[in-house]
This record gives sequence, structure tokens and C-alpha cells, in this order.
Amino acid sequence: MHEAEVVLAAELEQLAAAGPSTTPDWADVVRRGRPPRTRRHAVIALPLVFLAIALPAVALSAGLRSALGLGSRPIPVLSRSHLLVGAPVGNGFYAQAWRAPSTTGGTCLFLTHNRSRHRLRPVLWNGGGSCSEHGGMQLNVTTAQLPLTPGISIGRRAKHGILRNWVPPIVFGAVYPKLHATRVVIEWNGGEHELALRGDWFLGGTPALYMPSPDKLPFNVVAYDAAGHMLAHKRLDPKILALR
Repeated sequence: MHEAEVVLAAELEQLAAAGPSTTPDWADVVRRGRPPRTRRHAVIALPLVFLAIALPAVALSAGLRSALGLGSRPIPVLSRSHLLVGAPVGNGFYAQAWRAPSTTGGTCLFLTHNRSRHRLRPVLWNGGGSCSEHGGMQLNVTTAQLPLTPGISIGRRAKHGILRNWVPPIVFGAVYPKLHATRVVIEWNGGEHELALRGDWFLGGTPALYMPSPDKLPFNVVAYDAAGHMLAHKRLDPKILALR
């Protein structure tokens, strides 16, 4: 797990359900869990991977404890990384999504970003991601009931920093294979951005996702078939997009 941040929301949903609220406010979890130091990237995936640090005082599984950095943390074996999909994301950057075995026998999904169009095997895990501790935990699972699993990686744009060093928000996820999607697009009021689709994995990015004005909401990830029919859609949480 990168910077002890990313956990599986499937297990978090079970934890949250045990509390007084039946509808977990993940944005509030993010706000309360934000540490005082600045982080380069926070990865937020909807609905399977989520940024969370502050959790209720309950018993955690070994896999989740590891993902939170409470045990031996799994990390990707970079030399065995397999490219899932890559695409330009704006401001001169390219992003890539990878799958690799973890150092503890599980699986990792993670992002990298750089200025090279060439998709060489990564030597640095710089875009966030998630790892399971053992092989039994699956990441970014899609089903007929959950056909899209988009996530978003947002890097802060410093007010007084160098703009060319800023990586725009990156959207990454999977689409249910039996839908036979041929296009995946981010759509909002007044615009759209087509994502790269390779197999069942999609990825892309645009500065338009960074702290959008209210008149552009909502932002939806939409899958289409070859005839242009909408197959599935998932709304990106506006509270997440507004994170500063």
C-alpha cells in the first residue's frame, strides 16, 4: 500500500455499517483522516479503493491491517509489473496503470506518471495504488451489479509552485467484461473527455477534474458500446473533486 492510505472499500463498507450511520460519509472520513503533512498524491477509488486513515475502533482483518500500514506492508514487485493501460493526462504528463504481485503474495494495482510516451517497466511507484496482502483479496472487481469501478488520483496544485510540475487528476478503473464496452468517457455539463480503454481497463486525466466549478457538475464516467448506446455510468463524488 502506498503511504498507508489505500484500503478496500468493500471491507470499509462493512466496518461503517456497524456504526450509527447506514450511509458512510467517505468525504468526512478523508477530511478527518488527513494528516498535517503534505502528501504528493491521494488515491481515491470509487467504490473499491478508498483513501482512509481514521477508522472506528474495531477489529480489522490481517489484510486490511496491512493495507493501513499496521503490519508488514505489501508493496509491488516492480520487476514483474504488467501494463494494464496508459494515456496522456494533460500538462505534458502521461500516466500508466500496472498490475504486479505484492511482496507478501498478494496483488497490487498502482499508477505511475511521467513525461515519457514510452511505457517502460516502472522503477518508481509515484502515482498511488493498493495492494492485497495475500492472493485471496481481489482488487477492482466488476460485476453485473457493479459494472464500473472508477477511481481518481488527485495531486494538489500548489499556489506558489511550478505549474509544469503539476500532474492533473487521473481517472482509472475497470468495466465489466460482459458489457463489451468500446468507449469510456468522462462527461460533465459543457464537456467530455475520452479515456483510453485497453481490454477492460480504462485510464485518462484532464485538468478539468481539478476543483471544478459547481455549474460543471455532475461528472460521470460512462461506458458505451460500438453503437453508441450507454451501458453503464458512475458519478464521481463532487466532494472528492473539491478536495483541496
